[in-house]
Amino acid sequence: MTIAAEETDARPAGEAAAPVRPLSRLLGWLPAVLLAAITAVGLRVYDVPLPATGLFALYIGVGVILPGTLAWRALRGRAGWFVGDIAAGAAFGYALETLAYIAARAAGAPLLVLLFPVVTIGAFLAVPTLRRHWRGSCDPADRTPWWLAWTFSGILAVLLFRATRGFQSHLVMWPYNGVYDPDPSFHLAIIGDAKHHMPPVTPWVAGEPMLYHWFVYAEMAATSWVTGIQPVVLLNRLSLLPMIAAFLVLIGAIARSLTGRWWAAALAPAATFFALSPNPYSWRLQDSWFGFSAFDDGSVFTMVTWTSPTQTFGITIFAAAMLLLLELLRADRPWRAELPRWVLLATLLATLTGAKATLLPMLLAALLGVIVVRLLVARRLDRPAAIAAGMAGLGFVFAQLVLYRGANLGLSLDPLAALRMFSAAAASNTGYSTTDSPLRRVALIAAITLVCWLLMWGGIIVLARRRRFLEPGVSLLLSLGAVGLAMFLLLGHIGGAQGYFISSARPYLTIAVVVGLAHVLDERLTRRAGLALLGSAAIGVLAIYVIRLKGGPYIPRANQGYRHVAWALVWPYGVLVAGFLLAGAALVVAVRRGLLTRKLAVGLLVVLGLGTSLPSVGDELRLMVDAGRTQGWRRPPDRAYLYPNDMTGAGAMFPRDAVTVALWLRDHSDPDALVATNVHCLWDPDPKPGNPCDNRHFGLTAISERRMLVEGWGYVSSAYREADKAGVPLWFAPFWDQQLLADNDAAFSAPTADTVGRLRDRYGVTWLFVDEARGSVGTDLPKFATLRFRSGTAAVYEINR
Repeated sequence: MTIAAEETDARPAGEAAAPVRPLSRLLGWLPAVLLAAITAVGLRVYDVPLPATGLFALYIGVGVILPGTLAWRALRGRAGWFVGDIAAGAAFGYALETLAYIAARAAGAPLLVLLFPVVTIGAFLAVPTLRRHWRGSCDPADRTPWWLAWTFSGILAVLLFRATRGFQSHLVMWPYNGVYDPDPSFHLAIIGDAKHHMPPVTPWVAGEPMLYHWFVYAEMAATSWVTGIQPVVLLNRLSLLPMIAAFLVLIGAIARSLTGRWWAAALAPAATFFALSPNPYSWRLQDSWFGFSAFDDGSVFTMVTWTSPTQTFGITIFAAAMLLLLELLRADRPWRAELPRWVLLATLLATLTGAKATLLPMLLAALLGVIVVRLLVARRLDRPAAIAAGMAGLGFVFAQLVLYRGANLGLSLDPLAALRMFSAAAASNTGYSTTDSPLRRVALIAAITLVCWLLMWGGIIVLARRRRFLEPGVSLLLSLGAVGLAMFLLLGHIGGAQGYFISSARPYLTIAVVVGLAHVLDERLTRRAGLALLGSAAIGVLAIYVIRLKGGPYIPRANQGYRHVAWALVWPYGVLVAGFLLAGAALVVAVRRGLLTRKLAVGLLVVLGLGTSLPSVGDELRLMVDAGRTQGWRRPPDRAYLYPNDMTGAGAMFPRDAVTVALWLRDHSDPDALVATNVHCLWDPDPKPGNPCDNRHFGLTAISERRMLVEGWGYVSSAYREADKAGVPLWFAPFWDQQLLADNDAAFSAPTADTVGRLRDRYGVTWLFVDEARGSVGTDLPKFATLRFRSGTAAVYEINR
């Protein structure tokens, strides 16, 4: 993704023309060049060769972004801000590539996905009326300021550094998973199935449909086919980088579209990523639900990187749809004249059906909110919003009936489940659960969470002035934010998946704050006002550190009494709120004495709240630096835990021998082959009699890219059902077909012509994957299956015909 100064064909209101100087042009391109070099070197450090990085960049640039940008401009009707066009074109290119690959893979010729870029680029070269879309605006006054290019590149550089934390724990070589985390293998297994089959199914349990948002895995499968880069490298290193860059720029483009100000294009993505929940504690809660951002704010900084590729892909497509939708809501032409843009929106919404299940229902509810507001205020139907709602509704119905078949995968109506989860985390850290009622704990956490939200997003209230919130675009932002927060508070999920609602809404709540800030400031932000705003943000940062100085160094414990613990949790936020109110009172006095304008005073108060949220990111980055200095920058964390026996990794979650054999199976078997294995449960570092089986073992399927009769059985709809029946966590749910499991295991523990033949004749199994270190294997197995490859205690057999 090139973040550089370029042209636009229309200057938004409030922008001032500026002469273009060679130095400004150089300063505009320089950060893009530096960022590209840093990225390539960083990827090389983490085991991605420079040729692989170059090949990936070439394909994404020419095969996805270029045709996507040309198509975006053509359907949108004009070229816009160059950087914004590139970002929107990347999102649209991903959408077209994914849909094209689904069709090509279903036809049995995955490389036909290349028809999309070849035909698109060829058409824009050959057809005279389309050639104009190669050019942007030639107005030099509308070039992106050089400082904005540096801002975008700086944010991306920080995110790249943040990504190295995932690079350390998620390897591209053995042991593939550097931490005791099954999720990367889950993602990789679906990519492998999408690479060889369409539509994909759940590859680690035969017969289970894929009731999950799997379009991002189809995109990675397409990239793997075209470039030859292994899926694990795409998943853990390359594929998400351009998506994150496109998302960042799109957030800036939406802010600029609504405000007409370059500084808004810089502030919106910066606040989206870096304005986390204010945390004035001098100690850190250790539970995984608590970071330095102590209470949930849907942090894109942590969730958008490597924890969920579906979320990263989905919010990128969604941001492009929002940019287009905001234009359509403000269009003053008949809807028929906007038909090409509606086609563009329909394509993006079609991709969202399988990109992330949370996004379309959020958009539908938000559009309905816009319609209701317009009916109540203007006494008329907002036709563009109604058309968009109809399209989103059709997509939602299709997704629920066809892709997900009504499965909720553990998501249910459970009010305040997220806050109960956070209160349980606070209780586990402090131990005060034994001295206080759950209701009071939830009330305490809810109060602190509300304070955090108000400090970050309270600036939205300024939109009430002159009823700016009634404008369709602003109304959509606010409706989307309200829906996200409501779903976060009303729904529950065993794995905390309701957090994706607030994570998806947070960028648009942040943009609404920026729109409000632009509304109260003068049309052109003066140097004096800008310095005052920066000073206000600095005061917010300083306030957090001053409060921390007054706090104790240790987490309060319940043996000191409930009131002591509750006071220790509450008083830092109480001081923070009191200081905020005091600052507000001082600003009121300054306005009355004529020292400040009322607009600037309001702006200072909004920025002060945002400033209190910045130290959380600094703390996270400092923690990473400290860990890198003490533990190294390349090796996985908890090395002793990964290799408890020796450096061969015999006790790792995926031993070296098993990985070696799985790779051999991938390279020497038919993609349609069905494999049986004696490994079902994740390795337990401390096995005890009676310990339940952790069913999230997907690694053999992931590495071999082959379907298994039964490997693990986690994360499928049947497992959610069984977990509910048994009243156990999802990962301890029993297998629902005990006869199938018994038939599978009998072929390994008691191999006979009957037990092995049953797998072949009844279930269609042709290969047996054996890990002798994980389970007993009968000595007679070679009589009924031919050994094809062995590495240590792992081996693969082909069943005799």
